[in-house]
Formats: sequence, structure tokens, C-alpha cells
Amino acid sequence: MNQVAEAFVSDTAVLDEVSVGQLLQPISDAVPCGTSLKSDRRLFRPLRNSFNLAQTALRQLSQEPDPAEIENRQDECLQHWRQLAKQIIQALSTQSKDVELTGWLVAAQVVLDPTLSGLANALSLLSGLFERFSDQLFPQLPEEKLAGMAEDEATKAQISCLLDALVPLLGETEGSGLLYMPLCLTPLIGDITYARFLSDERTGKLPAMKQLVSFYQEVERDRTRLRLANIRSSLNVLAALDTALMSRVHALGIRFPGFRFMTDLLEGYARSISVITGITLPAASVAVADQVEKPDQASISSCEEKHEPEITTPDKKTGSTQMFLGEPGTYTRDHAFRQLRELADYFRRTEPHSVVPYLLEKAIRWGYTPLPELLDELLLGHQNLKQQIFVQTGLDLDALAPLPELDSAAPISSPVEETGGQSEADMSESPVEQENATVTVPEVIDGHMSPEQAPEKNTEKLAEPTDDSSGLSW
Repeated sequence: MNQVAEAFVSDTAVLDEVSVGQLLQPISDAVPCGTSLKSDRRLFRPLRNSFNLAQTALRQLSQEPDPAEIENRQDECLQHWRQLAKQIIQALSTQSKDVELTGWLVAAQVVLDPTLSGLANALSLLSGLFERFSDQLFPQLPEEKLAGMAEDEATKAQISCLLDALVPLLGETEGSGLLYMPLCLTPLIGDITYARFLSDERTGKLPAMKQLVSFYQEVERDRTRLRLANIRSSLNVLAALDTALMSRVHALGIRFPGFRFMTDLLEGYARSISVITGITLPAASVAVADQVEKPDQASISSCEEKHEPEITTPDKKTGSTQMFLGEPGTYTRDHAFRQLRELADYFRRTEPHSVVPYLLEKAIRWGYTPLPELLDELLLGHQNLKQQIFVQTGLDLDALAPLPELDSAAPISSPVEETGGQSEADMSESPVEQENATVTVPEVIDGHMSPEQAPEKNTEKLAEPTDDSSGLSW
């Protein structure tokens, strides 16, 4: 990195598009991602200490300090997080492209920039690092820990190490993750924070809050719209990054919580703004919807791609729905989930106070979550119950149960065998003659209806059902 760039990033705490571009540049041609900071305590310890101080300051601020002290606590908190952000930006640009440090930087942006523009840019940085540098990113396991492993085992171990560094940022349960506390202290509008909204919602005080919001509406409306636009940008980035990482996670068989808890947190923040202001979250872009709802494009037939429904205009929505409902075999589960997304967007626009769109979004996410992972989420903290369900339903079994050999003395006839003896005369009949031909009925025994008494049968062969669900296969 040249001296101008180094001077630029050294004084940067809140990320913008320019600083993100600078941080995505390789550290050097020889080592694009630099070296591991954790292997050098002299370099990593100052960063860790700054992070601990920033976390402590934020925790103290969240404990509702005395009004006489709150301003000093706020200044102290901002100072610690600003110092941490500068140190991380300097490290990412000159020393190491480290995922854990980037996660700390994402959290710092929420504290330092209440418009959440910094958050959107920090998530773009995180996504860009994975896109450009992938397996070269840090942290990495040392060579001695990989000794003796097969190549595929070593790859799996390295990817697991890299993704484990993301878990503190993403969280493993609802209300966890590095973003939870900073976002709770972030204003929705005026000085009304997300934490205050959640408290008033639990105690039934939202009507009074809505009256208070009316005083802010004119002055704060543009800032509120900006926050929601940045939330949408952040969700778009998370959706694309989640799709890219989870596809690899499932291919390697790695356990990884994904971005669902962070996504739920950001959507909950946006919902609270909509409830008290009536300003709704912008709809997801078509490109992002495609990435989330159709992650395995290769499994979709060319016919389906040709007739894929568009969701850009209301008139096209109606047409595509009717077309696919009228053409069995081309309407897939991905199209069904796309319609759920349209319904969720509709309720999000028309009923911002309703939980319906968020339940629909949860249904979409669960629809693309493998059953074992879904049970892990639903039965969190109930390991014994989960194990019992796995045993009773066979989810813990990988091998197929043995089947007895079939009795060769009683072969099962097939449609092919039954028609195999058709005469040349029958074969020479025209399609119309064949359709009108008399159907041969087996001889009836014990008083059953005779062939003459039997009703005319429709010999037209039904089309075999096709399975074009083209859903994800983990």
C-alpha cells in the first residue's frame, strides 16, 4: 500500500466506500493477506486489549448510568471504539486480512455511526474479503496442527477455523452476537433507542411512544429513511454472503450457525422503526432474492429458466403465477418460495406493524434449512430430546436397512412385460384404432363382473409425475 493510502486509513474510523476499496487491496504481491497476528502476541495483544476496553465501556453505558454521568460515559465509549476501529483498519491494510478483526470492526461501525452507513460498508468489506481472498484469510491453523491430515481433512479444518472466527460476530442464539448490544443502544428516531422500544413493547407503552415520535417525524424522517436504506443494504450483503458460505459449509459437512441471528436482529430493528413511524424497510433487490431463493441454479432445467417468474412489477407477478400454476412440472419449490417473498413484501408495505412478513421470511429460511440443522435450532438447550427425536425418526442412521431377497418363483409383472406380446397387427393399427380397441380384461371368477358387464375403461396412460422441485440438496 502506498504512503497516501496508509495516511488515509490511519485516520479513518468510520468506513465509507473509498476506505472499503482501500482495505480490499492486497497487503503485498508476495503475501496478499499478510501474516497471522495471533501468532505474534506483541502485535495481537494491543488489539485485544482495545477490544476488551471498548466492550467494557459499552456494557457500562447499557446499564443506565446516572444522568449526571451518562454524557461522560458516552464520550468514553465512543473514544474506545474509535481507537479500536483505527487500530483494526491499520492492521487490515498493512498487516493481516483477519476475519475476527473484521468482525470487531463491524461492531465498531454500529457504535460510531448511528445512521448505520458504516455498518453497511463494513459488511461489504467482510463480503469482499471472502470473495477476493477466500481461503487465504486469517485466522489459519498452524502447520503442526495439520500434520498427518489428508488434504480434504486439512481443508475442512482450515475452513472451520476461519468460520469459527465469525461466530462471535454472528451469534449462536437469539439476542447474542457482537451487534446486539450496540444496536440496542442505537436510536430508531430522535433519542428513542431500540432497547427502549423493546422495553415499551413488553410493557404495553407503545401508544405513548408513538405520540412522542410525532414530534420527531418532520426533522428525523430523512435520517430514519437513511437508516432503513442502510439496513436493507446490510441485509442484501448478508443474504449473498450467507448463500455463498453455506453452500460450501454443507459441501464440507461443517457445522456453522450462518447469518440468521444477525439477520433476525437487523430485521427486528427495522420492524421497530416501521411500528412507531410507519416508514417501511425497502424491498429486497431482485438480484439478492435470486441468490437467496435459488442457490443451486445448475439444478434448474432450461425450460424453467426460460419461464422463470419476474417480480419487478405487479402485472408480471400475476401472469407468472397463473402460468406456473397452469403448467405442472415447471412450477418448483423455488417458485413457491418466491411467491412467499412477494407476500412478505406486500404485508411489510401494507401492515408494517404486523408480524406476518417476518413469519413468512422465517418460513422461507426454514424451507432452505436441512432438517437436522432446523432441529438443532428448535431444540436448542434440549440435547436429550433432540437425540431422542433423531433416534426415533432415523435421522441418526446413515446406512440403509437390509432388504430380503425377492422370491424368484413369483416375479412381479411390469407394464413392459404385459405389452411385450402385442401382435404385429395390433402394432400396425393407427393411433385412433388403438385408442378405440377393446380392452382385454382378465377372466372374472367367483361371481365378479364379466367383461361384457364391465364399464368401458379409459386406456389413456396418465403422465408420470415429475419431480422438478430443484431444491437444495445438502
